[in-house]
Amino acid sequence: MSNDKILVQLWFNDAKRKAFLGGYKKWEVWSKTPKLDLVHYRYKLPDGSVIVVEEHKQKKYTGYKPDGWETGITYYVLKPGDPFHPGAKSSISGVCERLMEAKIELQKKKEGEPA
Repeated sequence: MSNDKILVQLWFNDAKRKAFLGGYKKWEVWSKTPKLDLVHYRYKLPDGSVIVVEEHKQKKYTGYKPDGWETGITYYVLKPGDPFHPGAKSSISGVCERLMEAKIELQKKKEGEPA
């Protein structure tokens, strides 16, 4: 099965796209900053754009009271050739929408239509 076919299946619906994003730890580790407790994972889309997941420590709250630390994540979507920047920050819904667009582009490419 071609890689494009696999990606179309992985990104078939919103639940599958969210599951794909939840598996970000299988992606390439792009950078680590141990002193800041940051790890960036990167996934390159077929069109050259990139999804970056930033893993960081954040305060955990029970009600209004701090209750230790937990791992938080922030999503970024970079257009082809763009450097990493805070303006590329995205919600999980925004990233899922980008994956849906990428899936449609792959399907059109498979059918021979212009993307």
